Amino acid sequence: MIGKLDLYTHEAVIYLLGREKRGMSLQQLADAIQKEKICVDARGNYPTATDINTRISGSAYKDVFIKRDGLIFHNPIEDRRLMRLTYNTNQWREPIKHKWSPGKRMGKQAFENQWGFGFEEWLFNDAFSQDGYQYGFIRGVESIKNLFTSIRETYLFTINQATRERFLVGLIRNVEPISMFCTERRIAKAVFTRALPMMRNQLKATSADLDGLKELDYLSVRFRPADAELFDPFIPAPQLATDEFMRFKPYKVDQTFYQFLSQLIPKDTFSFEKGRAKVRGSQQRTTPGGTGNVNDLHVRIINQLELFLASAENPFPGQQAIEKCRFGGHVADVVLEHRNNNYSIFEVKTSLSLRFNVRDALGQLLDYACWYPSINVERLVIISPERMGSREKSYFSRIQKTLSLPVYYWWYEEATRKFHFIQ
Repeated sequence: MIGKLDLYTHEAVIYLLGREKRGMSLQQLADAIQKEKICVDARGNYPTATDINTRISGSAYKDVFIKRDGLIFHNPIEDRRLMRLTYNTNQWREPIKHKWSPGKRMGKQAFENQWGFGFEEWLFNDAFSQDGYQYGFIRGVESIKNLFTSIRETYLFTINQATRERFLVGLIRNVEPISMFCTERRIAKAVFTRALPMMRNQLKATSADLDGLKELDYLSVRFRPADAELFDPFIPAPQLATDEFMRFKPYKVDQTFYQFLSQLIPKDTFSFEKGRAKVRGSQQRTTPGGTGNVNDLHVRIINQLELFLASAENPFPGQQAIEKCRFGGHVADVVLEHRNNNYSIFEVKTSLSLRFNVRDALGQLLDYACWYPSINVERLVIISPERMGSREKSYFSRIQKTLSLPVYYWWYEEATRKFHFIQ
């Protein structure tokens, strides 16, 4: 139930029209607002029919309300938007370290530059899940006039703080703005409050200013996890590198802009293209030992793997595709195409825990192998810098017996730059 004084005039009108599912006259709206005590002006007065008409007739609401036969109707536009997220390399599950300065708080700097983090950095954190919805924060959603409706498609982009490069990073369908959607707002605030201790601990690890948490006390969106897709790797979008696309605002996506964005996003079909993709710069990753920069080791292993797979020692000859093959939007480290048009998929993991590497890689490999029904996968290969002991070999043997698809473990010995096979 909507509580007293929760809504602005236009939001109260949207709420009533949505609840009644019919058109209402200006006077009916004014009477309902006063009866339910859901909206007052700055002087504490309930809006009159004239006040409501003045408010909803402005140019800002021309697409939100329809006037017909003396009645007001809500036009629930399910449009498309382009929204900016704070830069993050942890898949927006937890914050990364940003360059920031308290001296920038008087200017128009991004929030991350002022406080050392952005609230979007927990957008996909499991701690923000509740009743089948993922709650989160996307700056700019609160300025959308047409609340109480969903955004059909929300395209997400980000700006690398160091290089200023723009990337498309994801797409979420059916995003529900909840900044003034009162029942959901109370849930969102409770979820936020519950997660605060975790957020504080993570911000301490990144040397951010914890006082920045006081700048927000609720989450602004919710969506079903199945409606969200993150692009891995990020999709370069140099076309967005203009002064226009600097702000955290809900950019409208018209038909022309939609076609442009659609062309940037790869189609969800399997395509093998031999060669190597451009390697991204180093990034932070979470491992059992904490958060650290492990991408250099990952790159070194990939470099040696490329040489090894091209040599006569490779037991599975084939053409290489390094970080180029996508499986449902996610990129495999290495894929080999064999003469009989079958494929082998390799995944490199660099944690200090062998068990973690196996568990993490195996989940990804099975996901890749099963995503497309039209391709034949011969084998899956896990590569890790951790050597197997007898207990680990027994554990891995049980995994192999459980799976019908052949799976292998290759130990990479960095001192000798050699791969050892556990089959």
